[in-house]
Amino acid sequence: MSKKEGFLPNMEFEQDPVQILDALMPLYLNNQILRALQESLASELAARMNVMNNAIDNAIDLKKTLSNAYNRQRQSKITSEILEIELYCFLLLNS
Repeated sequence: MSKKEGFLPNMEFEQDPVQILDALMPLYLNNQILRALQESLASELAARMNVMNNAIDNAIDLKKTLSNAYNRQRQSKITSEILEIELYCFLLLNS
């Protein structure tokens, strides 16, 4: 077959073209509906993944903030205890 010949325009079907369309149309519509549902589900799952990634990032930031606050409180307590010890030493030496 040369490039110009292609397929012959007169194709013969075993069934009437209307019957073929009647058989294929429900399959096509079912396929379109299924595709829309799958795209909707994929979109929902992508949105959930984004939300979870944001939640993870927020949890990491919160952990850092709480850790810094805890360390500041701990350091403040240690500093006050050291000052108390120095004060007691000073009082003992000067009494």
